[in-house]
Amino acid sequence: PPPLWFAGDNQKVAAALAKGSPHPRACFFEKIKLSGARDSIPIKTYVWAKQSPVFKVFYEKLKSDPSWRLETLPCAHMSMIELPEETAEIILRASKT
Repeated sequence: PPPLWFAGDNQKVAAALAKGSPHPRACFFEKIKLSGARDSIPIKTYVWAKQSPVFKVFYEKLKSDPSWRLETLPCAHMSMIELPEETAEIILRASKT
């Protein structure tokens, strides 16, 4: 992942970049086919890593939808590297609904 996806601890960034591989660009261009199965999940979770402002639009769009639980983290896009404990707590909360 590019360094702009990280904030804070440069050692964590360096470790991730050293072990990582290039992000597949096709994910931005390939069309996907959605089945609609997502709508059968009563409560979904969206996590906005607030140091990645590009994703705020999705957070704002989901704010008024009661089928979404919104969470925020004070980090950039790679929350599992920057805030692993907090990310795990969110995953555990989501698994209980």
